[in-house]
Amino acid sequence: MIKYTDTDNNGFLDTVEYDYDGDRKIDFRFSLLDYRSPTQPHPDVVPLVDTRTEQWKGLNALFTRIANQSGRRPLTVYRAAWRRGLTTPEIDKLAFASSIGERYDHGYWLKEKVFRQLRAAIDARASN
Repeated sequence: MIKYTDTDNNGFLDTVEYDYDGDRKIDFRFSLLDYRSPTQPHPDVVPLVDTRTEQWKGLNALFTRIANQSGRRPLTVYRAAWRRGLTTPEIDKLAFASSIGERYDHGYWLKEKVFRQLRAAIDARASN
């Protein structure tokens, strides 16, 4: 289960909580507000898109750009994890996307699943 929250009530989601096993206990919490700085006091705020102005052609171009970025960034992390034997067949499949929609979708899940593998490896080392 994943829960998104706008904790500072500014209209932008800033906190994500994960319950990986469904026991209703938060296993991991991430807040963009933890990354505030003098130069970026609101790290959760992003420019809004006026869908009426952009229309279909502009929205399609925007989605394509976001999907390409979403698919490219996690591949760097995936390759590093793969070299260290920290991937699974499921993660390996996510590294290959054949459409723009898959790039967008797989990018998110690739980051999430590699992150969970890295956390498990760190936890295993810490307990030894």
